[in-house]
Amino acid sequence: MSYRRLTPIRPEHRQPGCCLLHSLVGGFPAAVDGGETPQSPAPSFVDGTSASVSSFCDDTLGAGADLFDVPATDQAVVIRRVTALPMDGSVRDEPQAIIIRNGRIEALIPDAQWSPDQFRNAKVVEGAGKFAIPGLGEMHTHAQCLSWVNVFTRRLSVDFPGERFALPSGLLMFQYLAAGVTRIEVMAGDRDMLHLRDRQREGRIIAPTMQVGSPMVDGPTPIQATEFGYQVSDAAGGRRAAEEAHAAGYDFMKPYSALPSEAYDAMMEACQRLGLRVMGHVPRTVTMAGALERGQQGIAHASEYSNYTKPDLDEIRRLAAQSARAGTWVQATLTVLHRISALVDSSFRPDEIADIEFYPPILAHGLRPDGVSKWAVLAKSDAREVMRGYWPSAVSVTRILKEEGVRLLAGTDAPNPWVIEGFSIHEELRRFVDDIGMTPLEALSTSTSEAARYHGEEGVAGILAAGARADVVLLDADPRQSITATRAIDTVIVGGAVLTAERRHEGLDRIRAAFNAMRQDLASA
Repeated sequence: MSYRRLTPIRPEHRQPGCCLLHSLVGGFPAAVDGGETPQSPAPSFVDGTSASVSSFCDDTLGAGADLFDVPATDQAVVIRRVTALPMDGSVRDEPQAIIIRNGRIEALIPDAQWSPDQFRNAKVVEGAGKFAIPGLGEMHTHAQCLSWVNVFTRRLSVDFPGERFALPSGLLMFQYLAAGVTRIEVMAGDRDMLHLRDRQREGRIIAPTMQVGSPMVDGPTPIQATEFGYQVSDAAGGRRAAEEAHAAGYDFMKPYSALPSEAYDAMMEACQRLGLRVMGHVPRTVTMAGALERGQQGIAHASEYSNYTKPDLDEIRRLAAQSARAGTWVQATLTVLHRISALVDSSFRPDEIADIEFYPPILAHGLRPDGVSKWAVLAKSDAREVMRGYWPSAVSVTRILKEEGVRLLAGTDAPNPWVIEGFSIHEELRRFVDDIGMTPLEALSTSTSEAARYHGEEGVAGILAAGARADVVLLDADPRQSITATRAIDTVIVGGAVLTAERRHEGLDRIRAAFNAMRQDLASA
C-alpha cells in the first residue's frame, strides 16, 4: 500500500485546531490510497486500542534499572550543604541537609545541625554549590510506547517491526528522569502505559509518578489514528467510553475535537457519576463556554480558548474569568505551538533545537522534507496560514489566563513535531518566563507544587518538605537567577533512588546508541 498519494483532508477536519497539529506525526486516518469515510450509521462505540499489554513493554521494564543507586530499607540518603528551593513559599539560602528515608523526605534542616553519628551507613550526596528543587512535572506528554511506534512505522511504509524503533520501556522512562522529570501526565494512554504506571506504583520499576489518560474519545470519523482512541457517535457510546475507561483503570478521560455534543454530554454525566476527571480538548460542537458549564476540569491546550485562531481578547478574558472561578486547570503547551508555527518558516532548523538527538528517529523520519506526514499538511496553503497563527494566539491567550488567575500547568505535548520527551519541559518553563511574564519561581511552580496539587498530592509531593515524596533534582546553577538553570542537572533523586551525574550520562549514552541504530535502519529502509 502506498502512503504517498493522500486522500483530501475531510471537511470536518478543515477547521483550525489540533488535528492539524497532530497530523504532522500521526496523519489522518483516511490519509492512504483508497481511504474512505465510514458508512452511516456509524457504530455507537468502537475501541481501536490494543486489548493487552505488549510483551515488548513487559520484557523491557528493567532496562536502565542498574543506573540507579537504590538505598536499602530504612537506609538514609542525605544531601549535604545544598541551597534548597522548597517551592512551598519558603526560602532556604543557608546550606541545608535534606534527609531522605524510605522514599520520603524525613527532614530539611540547616546543614550545621546535621551529625553523621545520627545517620550511620547513610548514602551521602554532596550538594555544595548546588541548588535543590523538587522533581519537575511534564503535564502533557505522549510517551512513545510500542503501540504509537507501530502506527508510525505502518504509516511511513517502514519495512521493519515497530520494536526496532521503540525504546525499551525502562529506557523510555529513564529519558524523562534524566531530564529531571519525575512526574508525568500521559495524554491518551493505552494498556502499556497503564502497565508502566502500575509497576511504578508497586515499586517494581524506577519511573516518574504518572497519571494516565484514557484513549482519545473522538467522533465516528476520528481525527487521530483509530489505534489511539475510542470512536463514539452517540450518547450511548459516550457513556460506554467513560465506563470502559473507568473499568480499565485510566485516571481521567480525554475528549477530543470531533466528539459529537450528545456523546460529550453523556460522557460528562458518566464521568461525574464514576468520579472520573476530564482533561482534554473541547469538542468543536460543544464550545469552550459549554465545556466549562458542563464541568470539564482540564483544558489540554491554552489555544483551545481561541480555537487556534486570532483570539477575541474580550471573549477570552470572560472565559478565563469563568475558568478561574471554576478552578479549571490548563496545560499551556506553548512549546509545541511555537514549534508548529516555526515549521512553516523555511529557515526552521531542527538541528538547532536543544537535545534534538533524543527525538525519536521514526518521527524525525516522517518529518523530513519529503516525509508524508509533513507533506499532508504543509501542502495545504490554508493550513500553513492557520499554523502561522498558533504561536501568537497561544501567547495572547496564556497571558490572559495568567492575569485572570487560571491554574496553569507546564506541559509540552511531546513528541509532537520536534518536541523532545522530558527535555522540552525546560523550554516550556523558559517560555513561561520570557513570553508570558512569569517569574522563574512562578514558572517552576507550574511544574512542581502546582503539578502535584493538580494530581491530588498537595503538600505531599512537588515540594521539599518533611513527609513529601523524595523527588529531588540538584542543579549546578540557581534557577531564580535564570530559569535556564533547570537544564544544568547534576543529580536526580526519584523516590529516594539516586541517579548520579556519571550514571545519568551513561544512561543517555545508551539512548543515543539505540537511536543511532534506529537511524541506520531507517537509512536502509
